Amino acid sequence: YLSSALMLKSLFFIRGKKNAVKTIYLFDELTLNFETTHFAFLPDKVLQKSYFSYSLKSILKYNFSNKLLWQKDFTNDIAKIEVWNEKVVVIELYDAHTIVALSSDDGQLLWEQSGWLLHVYDNAIYMIYNPDPNILIVKKTDAVSGSVINYDLSEILKQNQLLGETMQYTVVDNLIYFSFFYKKIVTIINLETLQLQWLHEIQTDASWIKEPGVEGNRLYVLDSNQTLHIFEKEL
Repeated sequence: YLSSALMLKSLFFIRGKKNAVKTIYLFDELTLNFETTHFAFLPDKVLQKSYFSYSLKSILKYNFSNKLLWQKDFTNDIAKIEVWNEKVVVIELYDAHTIVALSSDDGQLLWEQSGWLLHVYDNAIYMIYNPDPNILIVKKTDAVSGSVINYDLSEILKQNQLLGETMQYTVVDNLIYFSFFYKKIVTIINLETLQLQWLHEIQTDASWIKEPGVEGNRLYVLDSNQTLHIFEKEL
């Protein structure tokens, strides 16, 4: 039987079972390119001529002929993967609070940083580094070289009683947008000036709010009641 599918341009991945074994099928338009039982899930990141899939402690890269190009194993479980410009695959590891970058070509290690909450924007890899509850640093890492710029937001967040609170974030241009889940507060901080530009407490009876989304001059935040809050920045 078939259970789920992923379509990208003319490529069509289908997940199902064949003779009670979990199987992935890849169609190019209407032609079956291959079927595999090597992994149980749909691809996590698809490139022009290849794709990545990960399961627990391993990331694998295949081409569209089902040839394994390389595999990298870790001691910690993989939390998230992102791909920058088809050249660098960036991996966040559970529990280790570690971000590693591998060459997409051959899986060789490019750099490793202490941090978590991986986010990719433009030519940089962003992550949160908080070695203790009184420190929160946003690390902006060059995707290829691994060189780092640190933005210490500890004092700004402490002044607003937000340091140590559960949060998520996104980055657009030089602005970082935070959602503080249980306080139901959203903020905008300018990373160049380290100035708080905006703080707003969402009035809702929801238990928490989710991570922010930014599109154009609008900020979107979904709460646990599935209500979408939309804020528009004056231009």
